[in-house]
Amino acid sequence: RYYIDVQALELERMPPVVSAAACLQNIIYGNPGLQAHMICSGWDPYAGYQIYEVNMVGFRQEKDIAVGGSGGTYV
Repeated sequence: RYYIDVQALELERMPPVVSAAACLQNIIYGNPGLQAHMICSGWDPYAGYQIYEVNMVGFRQEKDIAVGGSGGTYV
């Protein structure tokens, strides 16, 4: 949230969703002991609704749908 707030101040408007996903990617990649698989989604006026999936090694990919959690494969 902090990084997005700083970007919003610099841009004088809300940053795009891909920027939030990139911040999440940098946090995960920069902390190798962090075992996290995250979903970042939202809507912005630049590209509309977007979903990004960031895995444990910091790989970011845009998706049409994303599911997380232990029961995700059964949904």
